[in-house]
Amino acid sequence: MAIPAWLWITSPLKLALWCFARAATWGGTAFLWKRHRRARQHFWVRLLVLNAVSIGILVGVFFWLHHRVVQ
Repeated sequence: MAIPAWLWITSPLKLALWCFARAATWGGTAFLWKRHRRARQHFWVRLLVLNAVSIGILVGVFFWLHHRVVQ
């Protein structure tokens, strides 16, 4: 699978965004896990969706940054 060049972490800004987004997602997931793990069915599916949405938003921000710099 080929990964586009704009997706690579090539600047300190992208590294900081990546670290912040992942820490926020993991922290939020841990909080939700402790609070709701016994209360709801299919909780793992919701956690996976949260993670996928977080990564999708991060990819969108990286794409936007790439087009902002290129233009």
